[in-house]
Amino acid sequence: MSQHAYFVYPALLAVCAGVWYQQVKTTVHEPYLVSAQGLPTCILMFVVFLIYLHQLIYDQDEFFHIRQAKVYCAGNFTQWDPKITTPPGLYILSYLLYLAGQGCDIPTLRQTNASGIFFTWVPLFLLLKQQYKQQPDSRAHAAHTALNICLFPPLFFFSALYYTDVVSTEVVLWSLYLRQNKTLKGMPLRRGMVLVLAGVAALCFRQTNVFWVAVFSAGLGAVEVLQAAVEQSLKRGSVPLCEKGGSSGTVIGTLKGTWHGTILYDVPACAAFFEGMTSSCRLLLSAASSLSFLDTNSEYDC
Repeated sequence: MSQHAYFVYPALLAVCAGVWYQQVKTTVHEPYLVSAQGLPTCILMFVVFLIYLHQLIYDQDEFFHIRQAKVYCAGNFTQWDPKITTPPGLYILSYLLYLAGQGCDIPTLRQTNASGIFFTWVPLFLLLKQQYKQQPDSRAHAAHTALNICLFPPLFFFSALYYTDVVSTEVVLWSLYLRQNKTLKGMPLRRGMVLVLAGVAALCFRQTNVFWVAVFSAGLGAVEVLQAAVEQSLKRGSVPLCEKGGSSGTVIGTLKGTWHGTILYDVPACAAFFEGMTSSCRLLLSAASSLSFLDTNSEYDC
């Protein structure tokens, strides 16, 4: 497909989301709750997705979310349903849209997620475009992959209901994109402020997002620092420890090579073999030593 035709994928996603939303709107008039009464209608509508719908009906608690959103639209921010275990980000978003002129009825509230599935495609496309930048037709490949992810059943079929999944996923993806944004990397202070705000926004929708905006992001940061350490080794003409024969044969040899030469113990795939816990321990020790070295030597600005 031509690089200029990648816009077909978001258009296709918008059509799919619109059709699904209209089907749910005309069939499911009341908020979903744990009920067997809705089962026959849904089976008649979506026979192909019978197994998924069984899980959908018995796990969905849209009723409580819509009721809480209407409370927020009425301006009552002190009343809280104890059955809800997620933060109020979705209801605050609905309240802001309500102030902007959008209604607060069931179909309108569901439109938040229906449009959210489309906007989820955007950060996915931007992230994947960076990943596929070395490949031919990178834009089309990224657009197609982003569409496939958005059509993932647990994400797509919840997009026509008022639930936290879609918007929460969208905010997390924007947070990850902002973290990988090369423009912001040149402005540390602004980048830090933007990432903190994005992280707080993600936590407002799902408390479990702390893994993605804190733990996962910290892991990415550690990988970036270690990659910088390897690049510094290569610039000085150092060779990987696994190619030095006896110097990498012991844990002590690994630590000496890492500390004195800033050479990260990173066995290439062609030389890798099953070594049990020894290889894992040497890699962790080498990584920790590299991080310590970089912290105490301002010469290497990573």
